[in-house]
Amino acid sequence: MSIKVFVTSNQMATFPCPQCGESQLKDVSKFLGHASQVRLKYKCKCQNSFSVILERRRSIRKEVSLKGYLIEKQQKTPITIVDISKHGVKIKILKKHTLKKGEKIEIELILDDPNRSIVPKAVRINKIIPPMTIGCEFIDFNHYGNLGKYFLYHF
Repeated sequence: MSIKVFVTSNQMATFPCPQCGESQLKDVSKFLGHASQVRLKYKCKCQNSFSVILERRRSIRKEVSLKGYLIEKQQKTPITIVDISKHGVKIKILKKHTLKKGEKIEIELILDDPNRSIVPKAVRINKIIPPMTIGCEFIDFNHYGNLGKYFLYHF
């Protein structure tokens, strides 16, 4: 099993040893140019070796299963939000679509908070993963109201 380590804005990562509990801060800048996932083997001072994955995302992504809607031409198409972060969402569209990378769309998220809050958001499509999954980035990263509270209390 690999441990995810988050890369800071100054290209450093903290490697926590699962055996002794010690952590080491290391420069990982030479590994950040890779397009694919970066998996490293790290050896602690206690001689324990373990596998780590460098997480280069700007914010933590949380796996969820939230209902929602894609809104096109005043039509609502059901979607499932499969993960969410402060910068975007990954959605599954429950029917065939013709959406394209770079396109701006409107979605409604139904949060799993006590009020089942409905949050409309404008997003830009960053990635299409055939046949039904789409990676989207929020157009506005300022999250006020119910979505801001969701990030504050559910992450």
